[in-house]
Amino acid sequence: MTEGTTKDTSEHKTCSRPPIPRFNWGAFLIPPIWGVAHGQWAAVFFVPLWVFVDNMIRGPRPFGVWSVVVGYAMAAVTLGFQVAFALNANRFAWSRVADQISPEEFRRRQRIWGVAGLAGAVAVAAWITASASGA
Repeated sequence: MTEGTTKDTSEHKTCSRPPIPRFNWGAFLIPPIWGVAHGQWAAVFFVPLWVFVDNMIRGPRPFGVWSVVVGYAMAAVTLGFQVAFALNANRFAWSRVADQISPEEFRRRQRIWGVAGLAGAVAVAAWITASASGA
């Protein structure tokens, strides 16, 4: 093997995608906040989608039972979009910061976002539970 071939192979390895997690829990649990912080402004549209779902399921039912059916169908579609967003989030976020931070630092920051997302999801669930019980 020539030295040039070895050098090309090592350069190819450094240019390949680093081992970053495939799924981003921060992007899944708090997409509007994570998205804005990482330049993914489309994530803001999850808020009106979930408000629409909530209104179709819990609000007045102008179309009878079909309002609830549409609400649950939209919930499934929105959840699917949110999963797809979380599956692609690390790739998009890494492409923005690859020349600024190391892969280890990127993983550490995304782990913090995941913990923050879990804390936010628990807080929202507690708030919804408290407001639904009339407390």
